Amino acid sequence: MGKRRISLMKTVICGMLVFAAIPPATYWGYEHAYAAADSVVLRSVNEMAQKLTGAMSNRRETITFTYQGKTNKLKSQVQTSIDQAMGSDPYLYYIIDSYAFSYRGSTRSANVTIQVEYRETLQQTAYVNKQVKTILQELITPGMSSHQKVKVIHDWVVLHLQYDNSYRKYTAYEGLQTGSAVCQGYSLLTYKLLLGAGIPNRIVEGTARPEGALPSRMPGISCSWTDSGIISTRPGMIRSLVRRVESVPYIT
Repeated sequence: MGKRRISLMKTVICGMLVFAAIPPATYWGYEHAYAAADSVVLRSVNEMAQKLTGAMSNRRETITFTYQGKTNKLKSQVQTSIDQAMGSDPYLYYIIDSYAFSYRGSTRSANVTIQVEYRETLQQTAYVNKQVKTILQELITPGMSSHQKVKVIHDWVVLHLQYDNSYRKYTAYEGLQTGSAVCQGYSLLTYKLLLGAGIPNRIVEGTARPEGALPSRMPGISCSWTDSGIISTRPGMIRSLVRRVESVPYIT
């Protein structure tokens, strides 16, 4: 599922296991100097990435700073810093709806402005984290294996969410609040639950995939594929389906 350029809407790819997350950006370059006395001064891609990571984690919508150094490659440097910041947290990556950046300056210095739109606020993410803790207290019991933890989390998500056929609900927050979401919402909630249960995982093109804790024959899960029709309302069907497909690369 890609990030949009300014006003372009995301495209939902339905009926597939994966969806893309390719974050383009829009930029503008200017030749003349433009002063911004209160901006933070940064001098490298790493410094920009650190600044952006903190700002995005706090859901800052407008991020400004002054870059000091040669600006002939500033476009690609800013893009790299954005990629690094978003890549630092899979959850953050997928709740960023869009971004754009602009800069003005000379050959040795430029003032950079980055605009970011989010699908989930900081308060909404805090709600998700709180609910995840509550859910896991109910699901996880002492002595559970990693396989068992993944199984109960998978089943909980399938039983409590329905697919959003309006294609408007992209977040774990919306899934928890309304009981429905598209595949991205399923993946984000599953990601949080697995992480909270001590299962390292990553979202692979929209699928929360455990890392290392499970046998190689079961490297990933897709709750949104499982959640269709009668499967979502009959727990026995879910369990039978998961057992039947454990030998293939993805639990669906």
